[in-house]
Amino acid sequence: MEQVCFEAVLNKKQMQKVASLAEDIWYEHYGTLLGEKQIAYMLEKFQSVSAIEKQLRHGYQYYLITYDGDAHGYIGIQPQGNTLFLSKLYLQKQARGKGIARQALDMMREPTSNYKMGDTYNSLYAYRYAGLTATGDPSVYDENGNVISIEQVRNVNAVVCVGQLTPKWNGALQLDFRWKGLNVFAKVVYYTGHALRDDVVTLYDPYNAIEGGAIHEDISRRWTPEHTDTDIPAMGLHTNVGERNYHWKYADVNTESASFIKLRNIGVSYTLPQGLVSKLKMKGITVKAQVDNLCYWAANKRDIDPEAFNANTGTRTDAIMPSYVLGLNVKF
Repeated sequence: MEQVCFEAVLNKKQMQKVASLAEDIWYEHYGTLLGEKQIAYMLEKFQSVSAIEKQLRHGYQYYLITYDGDAHGYIGIQPQGNTLFLSKLYLQKQARGKGIARQALDMMREPTSNYKMGDTYNSLYAYRYAGLTATGDPSVYDENGNVISIEQVRNVNAVVCVGQLTPKWNGALQLDFRWKGLNVFAKVVYYTGHALRDDVVTLYDPYNAIEGGAIHEDISRRWTPEHTDTDIPAMGLHTNVGERNYHWKYADVNTESASFIKLRNIGVSYTLPQGLVSKLKMKGITVKAQVDNLCYWAANKRDIDPEAFNANTGTRTDAIMPSYVLGLNVKF
């Protein structure tokens, strides 16, 4: 699947690009169905630069859909209360059948999970957090700088890039000490320059945070009428969740460095002296003991192993446990 980016239509040049795409797509797709005169009328009335400009003034949002460095379609939506009205979604013929339309729809539903034009590939996006309300609800800034709580914020311009999901730099330090038949070795790896989303607690069900008898640390620090000096939102009922959980989970305050250093392996081996091996009528004997992934240091404050974590969704995966190897290599 191609890397798809979305560029908000804000100026006259972008409007002209939408109008040009509309003309290309409409004549290609509707030519035999509507006829040239009807298409020309529809384009002038609904997809000309002046028409698009008027729609934008009335709350519509347009986004150019780009991949491979060029725009190949566009999407038009209109927020209506807590819902989004999908007005237009058009792609050029060569861009269809690639899953791009699905990504465009996903972007409208979850703008933090896609890529904006001009940002690094695999960027991490988040809402700008505006703090807690007087009732302990999380709030964020929308694309115009207004503080919003409970209600949906789905404009892609409301989110900001807070880093990238892939490391900018990585490397390894290999240690290898040999003396006669003894070999002591170790490998340390590091990854840095990337970010992750914290695994914050679900706001609507504190019991949902109980896993294996452990309660999420944020539960005890949550907002209550008696405990307002906190940055953790109040817990609410599932039926009254609104956008509370989404605003909190995808807020920029819940992102941090994903840098880490890990002892990838450490071990020792010993090769028996050749004189002794020859007496046993063998060519060589080596014994080896090794431990993989014994320990790590991570920059985050929640004891998250970035290698066992989905950095974009903020969820832990199966832990990478240390593994132990004992080996015997015999050559006859």
